[in-house]
Amino acid sequence: MWGLRELPLPDPLPWTPETYGWGVIALGVICLLLSIALRQYRKWEDQAYRREALAELAVMERNRLLLSTLPHVLRRTALQAFPREEVAALDGSEWIEWLNAAGADFESSDIEPLDRLAYQPDLADRLDDNSARHLISASRAFVRSHRARV
Repeated sequence: MWGLRELPLPDPLPWTPETYGWGVIALGVICLLLSIALRQYRKWEDQAYRREALAELAVMERNRLLLSTLPHVLRRTALQAFPREEVAALDGSEWIEWLNAAGADFESSDIEPLDRLAYQPDLADRLDDNSARHLISASRAFVRSHRARV
């Protein structure tokens, strides 16, 4: 109509980067994300002993007969997270003090049951409910809050 023509539209912008620098940056970002994912996976894998101990404590809560394995669970967890020289020789009040320093919540009255449970499985039946719950909750506090130094 009046001699006007429609102007041609420019070519659409490409989505691919036109220089190699963007490829290098993309590769760097991918490597960074992979290293973060690998570090997180290793951290999760290193904490497997905690998840296992917490699962065993949960089973002990439901079945008091398994309470006799509590000393083994605590010792195994401690040996996994701390140097053997620091943990292996501890017993009695020294063991309870060490556990408390590492994050447990035991009382002095827990020394005897904790020492005897492994060798007298019938003691688990004779413990009252409050003592059994306290032993399990103090153990759970240790498993959750200790800071490994291996």
